[in-house]
Amino acid sequence: MKILECANPKDACQLTYERIEEAAIKSINIKGFECFFVNLGQNVGYSMLVFKNKRYIYHANEYQRYGYCDITDADQLFHQYVKELNDGLFTDEEMKEMSYTRNEYVQKKYFLENYFILQFHYLPTWYESTRFKEMYQTLKIQFPYLCDVCRCYVDSQKIVDQANEYKENLEKSLKNMENNHKLLRRIISEKIQKEDMIKFMSPIMLLSSIGIDYHDLTEDEKKIVHEELRKIGTDWKDC
Repeated sequence: MKILECANPKDACQLTYERIEEAAIKSINIKGFECFFVNLGQNVGYSMLVFKNKRYIYHANEYQRYGYCDITDADQLFHQYVKELNDGLFTDEEMKEMSYTRNEYVQKKYFLENYFILQFHYLPTWYESTRFKEMYQTLKIQFPYLCDVCRCYVDSQKIVDQANEYKENLEKSLKNMENNHKLLRRIISEKIQKEDMIKFMSPIMLLSSIGIDYHDLTEDEKKIVHEELRKIGTDWKDC
């Protein structure tokens, strides 16, 4: 097994795609991202390094020594990393789909703001205020398109349009969730108050009596149900 000795995660960022690919213990494609399971030595441990278009998506990397994982077995670590990356990486199709829970919305928003742009060549906007301003203006000729969503300049309008589409979809998802949550609160507060058998029915039965199947609700919606049932003094612990 080849070990790539790194003093810290920053050292791993300097490794080339070819070198990491060669040293990988395992590799797996997760939603179009190439993920390499490698041993970065005793200071960093087993890690999963992430690439797209052979470009480093370094924010998405998983590090044994620098993360929150107590697992030491290599195989278990690999599967844990795969699970976490499956939750944090998204395909183009997934980014265009509506988000139905707050958690999904937050994860997609984080992906858009931190991971998405790293698969392309880009020029960060904050370079404009550095002492390299003259060099920056020269480089900017190669990156004429401003992407406000990712706070950088890029070399293709398609990238800007793609990021904008993702952002608009996320904003629409958030608005729909907020509207749906308001409607759910109103339905529960109005209809359950009118339910004659409220003292003799379990929370599950109460919800069923007004056309709501608790087990079909999202985690966000279940929290709303619990909050609204508390308000009317209903014991919801059986839900």
